[in-house]
Amino acid sequence: MQRESHSDPFLDEFASRIPPETASTFTPTQMEMVKREFGPRSWKKHPVDIRLTIPFFKRGFYVVLLSGPERRSRERLRAERGKHPLSTASNLIVLTALSLTVLTAGMGLLFLFTAFLLTPLVPENEGFVPDMVEQEAEYFLHKIGR
Repeated sequence: MQRESHSDPFLDEFASRIPPETASTFTPTQMEMVKREFGPRSWKKHPVDIRLTIPFFKRGFYVVLLSGPERRSRERLRAERGKHPLSTASNLIVLTALSLTVLTAGMGLLFLFTAFLLTPLVPENEGFVPDMVEQEAEYFLHKIGR
């Protein structure tokens, strides 16, 4: 394959990055296979694709959350598990912080939900709390002898 325009931006870029003597050895079929395997992967879009940059002092940190159906083979999963282990110090710190955040938010929501359920919309006895306070005050004053 000569280094001529293929009217395909990916293949043009690919051919420009390798030596001309190597590029000339590729057949059109091989180039199509290269494009299929390494080209733009519009078919691999994730249903959930959240990418954030979080400013931290003078630097920024990026966070990526991708989610979708698993399409990788067991062999590839095993290989990637070895390359990217979950049990690193930084991963454990982030997972602990995330777990505590979720737990705190859940407890707060549970508290609000419980408080809403236990609070009557129409109080049965409007004088309930003041009556209790008054009774406690009378008991206390009686105890100290006044």
